[in-house]
Amino acid sequence: KLSRELKGAELKPKLMEKEKDRICREMDKLKEKIQKQDLKIRTLMQEKLAAVSEKGTLEREAKRLKDQNAIMKGKLEKKEETRQSIEKLKSELSTSNTRLNSLQMDLEGANAKISDLAEEKASLSKAIHERDQTIENLNSERSQIRSELSELQDTHRKLEG
Repeated sequence: KLSRELKGAELKPKLMEKEKDRICREMDKLKEKIQKQDLKIRTLMQEKLAAVSEKGTLEREAKRLKDQNAIMKGKLEKKEETRQSIEKLKSELSTSNTRLNSLQMDLEGANAKISDLAEEKASLSKAIHERDQTIENLNSERSQIRSELSELQDTHRKLEG
């Protein structure tokens, strides 16, 4: 019976080691996933900054076009060429406004994605923390089993000796 207990005690650390290895691999996968999510967040942030910058440029361009349109109307109201220029500026302004609206929607989408990714990152971080706790618990249990195994081996030697 003591031999069976001794063999059982010898197998537990091996099983725990396998479990620890499995958890470590799983943690590595989670860490890799977090790194990918961080890269996505950084990319989206860069895209957001580019969209914000382009929005400002388009707003300045729209203001410039509006100002230019007003000047043209005042100076060249009676000429056909002026009318055509004004129509062209109106078209550009409309295109700029359409593009500005599109960028605003893209920016809102990017913000939503960033928020989703931040939540997913928090969830993954929590999972890693829980895995770390499990590993600590398993290591503690393994140490306890090794101690018990050592005691059993000492007892076994004393009984044989």
